Amino acid sequence: MKFDFDIEIYEDMIGLDLTARDYLDFRMNIHITDKGERFELCTSTFNSAILLGILEGLIDIYEGKGNSFTVEMFESNYEVHFSYDSHYLKVQRYEASDGEIEIQLSYRLDDFVEAFVKESKKFVQYILKMDEYAYDFEYYKLLNDDINVLNNHLKNLI
Repeated sequence: MKFDFDIEIYEDMIGLDLTARDYLDFRMNIHITDKGERFELCTSTFNSAILLGILEGLIDIYEGKGNSFTVEMFESNYEVHFSYDSHYLKVQRYEASDGEIEIQLSYRLDDFVEAFVKESKKFVQYILKMDEYAYDFEYYKLLNDDINVLNNHLKNLI
């Protein structure tokens, strides 16, 4: 399993010096590739809120604070629901207005988290490369901290 976070940089911003805030506000497409199939998990602006929602929900599962959570998309009518049971994470993307399920996937929790953490780390490293002052932006710090906490859970360090 592999995640891809694809950022859509607004046309009028191409070539400008962008900040961490810019990169975390752009529209992001999150794809999962598994067994040769590629699924669009979500597309949303304000990707920092989406990523933090997923990271915090997964941390809560590891810490026994809950076994399900939902992440709402911005500028989209989709929502993504995650539920955990017996080592498996069920992921459903559905139309918020009518509840119709568009995508339903199931993965071992650790496999999902390992792939998600790997792509999240690449994303924050890319932002830091583009903006050396990224740590001055609160959402960047939160994102980086949550990635580290989730990674520590994955490695059974917590």
